[in-house]
Amino acid sequence: MICLADNDIVKKLAICNLLDEALGALGVSHREILVLPTARFKLGVSKNPDKARSQLGVETFDRLKYFSGSRRRD
Repeated sequence: MICLADNDIVKKLAICNLLDEALGALGVSHREILVLPTARFKLGVSKNPDKARSQLGVETFDRLKYFSGSRRRD
């Protein structure tokens, strides 16, 4: 299955804490998700982490960081 989602949808799902539920509804696991390297910058995870953390809150920031692939690098 191929599913494309833009950064805004990913961000909104993270804000609502629905990323895991969305993956479950689509029937895919975290391992099956491919995220463009540029998404980390657009979501603020790599470019301005302090600014993104203060705007989004720590929990949402952490969800976006995990989802965008930082889990593989930390």
